Amino acid sequence: MSVFRLLFSRKLPLILLILTACDEYCDQGTTVAMVVDFYDETAQNNLSLNKYTMSGIDARIMDTVMLRQYKRFALVPLSNNSDTSRYVLQIGNAREDTLVVVSRRHASLVSAECGCVMLGTLDTAFLTRPSDTIKGILLLNRSVNVVSYREDTEHDENLRILF
Repeated sequence: MSVFRLLFSRKLPLILLILTACDEYCDQGTTVAMVVDFYDETAQNNLSLNKYTMSGIDARIMDTVMLRQYKRFALVPLSNNSDTSRYVLQIGNAREDTLVVVSRRHASLVSAECGCVMLGTLDTAFLTRPSDTIKGILLLNRSVNVVSYREDTEHDENLRILF
């Protein structure tokens, strides 16, 4: 059957219906990440850090570790392949430290259009070499959920790193 005949046959409405039915759009957020905030050692004052780096040790999360890095907080994904996520954290010129986060992952359906996301429940978080720069970590909210990239959006903080 030629293209000309196909376009002007009775099958055209059916073909158009099939093509438009497959064009569903996911308009919901599907980015899941921990919210890590930076505070002074009293845990009362949110700090603005001008220079810090945070990257994944595990090769499976190395490329996507830092979703967004802001002065007052960071959005950090959990490992998709393991219940233990490890990150190298360096503040300014201070010695590097390793942040270890142990969590449980579970799938959650967002919608038919968006599919599933892997949410997390934090069990523990600790530093391997506490230093003079980093005073400690507080685990505030155990649920790791879908987040927004916008800096002005309120986030439920998961971890608070104290300086």
